[in-house]
Parts: sequence; structure tokens; C-alpha cells
Amino acid sequence: MALLAGGALMLQFVSAQEPLSATLELHQQDGTVQRYKAYPPDVVATLFPQGNAHVQPMAPSASASHSVSSFLGGARVVHISDTVRRFEITGAVLGGHLFLFDELFCRQNPLAMSELLRFTGSIPGTPGEALAVAEFYLRLAYYRGADPQPYILSSIDDIPVAAPSFPASSREPIGDLVRPPRVLRASGSFKVELFTRDTSGSEIHQLTMSVGAQGLWDVRDRIVYPDPESRKALFERVEKHRTEGAPKQVEFELLIMGDGTTDDGGLMDLQSWAASEGPGSGRTHIYYQSHSSAENQYQKNLQNAVAILEQGSWLDEKGVDVGKKALVLLPSGLGKSLYSSWIFEDKLSVLLISCSCLDSLRAAVHE
Repeated sequence: MALLAGGALMLQFVSAQEPLSATLELHQQDGTVQRYKAYPPDVVATLFPQGNAHVQPMAPSASASHSVSSFLGGARVVHISDTVRRFEITGAVLGGHLFLFDELFCRQNPLAMSELLRFTGSIPGTPGEALAVAEFYLRLAYYRGADPQPYILSSIDDIPVAAPSFPASSREPIGDLVRPPRVLRASGSFKVELFTRDTSGSEIHQLTMSVGAQGLWDVRDRIVYPDPESRKALFERVEKHRTEGAPKQVEFELLIMGDGTTDDGGLMDLQSWAASEGPGSGRTHIYYQSHSSAENQYQKNLQNAVAILEQGSWLDEKGVDVGKKALVLLPSGLGKSLYSSWIFEDKLSVLLISCSCLDSLRAAVHE
């Protein structure tokens, strides 16, 4: 099994037909239940297979102007959780329709935003409106409903000098790269670029996307910090492959290696991989002295899973059955968010390859 494979974080909405949806019954705070058409249907089937969820309204963003709200049809931002409240994702509610967003579904998010724009009949006609759409998309897809303004950068100086994740010595390689948001006209649509930092303050993202009559598409997310020099080399390699005519759409770079131990006596080999598009992946291989210990670790992850998406045999490079595997969604414990993980077990070890985006994980693990 190879760790790395291809796949691109992009989607273009071109259909004017009524999109597919799924029915989701939302349980309100007052005990009432309302039925919604929910998009994308794959997200509903994965997280809410019984068709029921809880809804929690959110306060309006402090920076959202009345004009932006009107432009998007007055869509309300909500949190959606499963019936036992193990996790939350973000939704936009409007007229009996629910549009679902989460980093876990990084390729689905542009589709959901395009459906929202189509449903409201919103086509940005000015750079300001295009930027408003992009910022609203950030709020839904990246910041779990929170106001994105505190995380949008105009320069590296927007990050406090005392921030431990951004010491002064590490700022120079990206100091000239970070710039204010900009919007360019391109063939009847708009190309938006923003630099942002994540809520933990440990990463800087360069985000570009197209906004227009087709919706929102060609979303590209490059993490430019930390390890800016390694990431720069990765991006340059990707561009070189593209010019040669046979690129991998997503490529990976090993950033960090380490080792450690687990509470149950396992020895861990730890790796962190950067991706040329979207979030990177973590690889943890745990070695045990007995099969029962490996089996206990494997079953523990299955028991903690919110959803088990796939199960099967783990085949080596020659196609020989060496164990078992499962693709699962797990709660992170941080703000009730979710992450995806492939779990593999053989006689004396458990291998976990994890990512905050399910589609990126599928790209990282080539079967």
C-alpha cells in the first residue's frame, strides 16, 4: 500500500437543474421538529443516516453587513449536531433548505456554496460582492460559523509578535508573500485571493477561489506556514510537473518524523506530511508485542468512531491478505469537530493515517 496518491481540491458548478437533496428533520430547541431539504445529500447520508439532527442557531457575524445578508437571501448560520451530540457541523438555513459545510468534506463545500448561491439567485456583480461571498464561504467551510474577519490577514504584521506559533525568526520567508485580500475580474467572473490563519494560530493559508454565475468553484487552499521552505519546494515541484504535462493533482512532502510510546505499551513511529492542496496527513504506526494488544487498539478506534465508512482486508503490495482495515470518522474532542482516519491492523501493529478532510485522506492513501 502506498501512502500517497492523486486528487484535486476543486469543483465547478455548472448545472441549472434542481440539485439532488436529502430530507433531514431538524429538532429545534423548543422541541419542535421541522423537515428540510438538505445539501449535499452525501453529507446527510454519511453523518445523519437516520435523517434526524439537532439544530442550534448562531449569533450573526459582527462584521456581516445588512447588504451582505440581503445579497445572500438572509441565510441564517446554524450548528447541526447528531442526535447524541457527539459532533457539530455548520449549516446555512433558508426557506426550508439547509446547506451543510465542514472541513471534513472539503470537496463538497464548494458545491454546497454554489447551491446556496443558485437557490438565492445571487450573482456577484462587483468585487465587493465577490469578496463578501468568499468571506461568507470561509465562515461556513473553515471557521465553523464564526466571524472570519479576525483570521483574514493583510500582512504578516497582523499576527502578534508574541504569538508562540509565529516567532520572529520564522516570519521572513513568508513576509513578502502575505498581502491583503484582492479580487480580480476574469472572464465574466471574479478570482478572489485571501491569506488567513487558522483558529489555533499555527497555520497560514493562501486561499483562491472563483465566484460568478456558475457559483463558487476552483477553490485552492495552500498552507504556506509552518515549514515555509519545505512547502515552497513542494509547490515548485507541483508546478514543474504541471508544465511537464503529466502532473499529480495533489502531492505530498514529509515534514516531521518522531517516535513515542502509547499508554498500552506500544511503540509509535510518527510522521507528518504536507499536501500541495488542502490539509496534510498524519501517519502513526504503533508496534506491539502481542496480537491481542494490536487488536484491542484497532477495536478501540472502531468503538470511538462516529461512522464506519468502509471495512475490508489489508493487502500488501503483492496482494496478500496481511490483516484488516477500516475507514472511519472520529471526534477530535476540539469543538466537536470530526476527522477521518484509515486504520490498518496486522498481527503485531496498527497503522493510522488521518486527515481533517476525508477527500484529502482518500487522495493520500492509494489502494
